Amino acid sequence: MLYFWKKDRSISPILSMKKKLAVTLFALTITVILMVSGCQRDDICAESDPKTPGLIIKFQDFNSPETDKTVSNLRVLAEGIETPLPGLSGSSTDSITVPLQSFSPRTTFIFISDYQIDSEGNETGNSDILRFDYITREVFISRACGFVANYETLTSSLTLDSENWIQSVIINTDNVNDETQTHVTILH
Repeated sequence: MLYFWKKDRSISPILSMKKKLAVTLFALTITVILMVSGCQRDDICAESDPKTPGLIIKFQDFNSPETDKTVSNLRVLAEGIETPLPGLSGSSTDSITVPLQSFSPRTTFIFISDYQIDSEGNETGNSDILRFDYITREVFISRACGFVANYETLTSSLTLDSENWIQSVIINTDNVNDETQTHVTILH
């Protein structure tokens, strides 16, 4: 009848455990190799890949346009947003980088010089409103990074009032596609 059924073909328990461990390690090694080799350069957005550029603004002396001039206690707000742009609240500087809105054809900023909070908790300083208009062009970088926004035909419009501290705005380049050069010069 079934004579082979009764034969003892068992392997010692230690040998069986080693065999299971070897098979598990082999499967794990193959899985890791497949995962690592499956990643391509396009799956990772490197630090060196292009990002949406900010608008670089340089402040210079109105009477001597080649000379940099620091704006004391500068505060910059984007219109419609209560909180100031990061790093631009009460700092003295001669250049800044501000973000433009990529889903809008314009961005309006409120530049406040000599910004302070008085003894009653009120904000003081001389504020000027400056609007930038542009055309947004999206450029595909990679699957990992997606798209970046570049800005073309940049123009500016300063709201005039009786106490403008900004005297003139010069567009140095009307295309904003990197952060290697000054895009706008503000004379004050």
